Amino acid sequence: MSLSHRERRILAEIELGLRECDQAFARRIDALNAAAEEGPRRFSSHVSGMEMVCVLIAALLLAVLPVIVVLHAGRACPTPARTGSSSSGAPYPAPNPPPASARSDSCR
Repeated sequence: MSLSHRERRILAEIELGLRECDQAFARRIDALNAAAEEGPRRFSSHVSGMEMVCVLIAALLLAVLPVIVVLHAGRACPTPARTGSSSSGAPYPAPNPPPASARSDSCR
């Protein structure tokens, strides 16, 4: 959003008044403006290639590790062993009859 002509004129008058009244302050402001005109590097920091490699390796490990854990967790549950003889054809043994104390009077 740009300033209007009137606002730019008022700012120029304020700047001119400051330059006439306080020349030390004007020099400091000029030094700050000159440093700011160097470009966008004033807010950026240099990232080395080694730092980029470390970040990429960490991201890759964080992406692959959950996949490995999920795949190996599925294999950790053993399948139940079948009991009974394979010659009888029954995969499981016949259930035991209930104890005598649990039978009703009609069964005796």
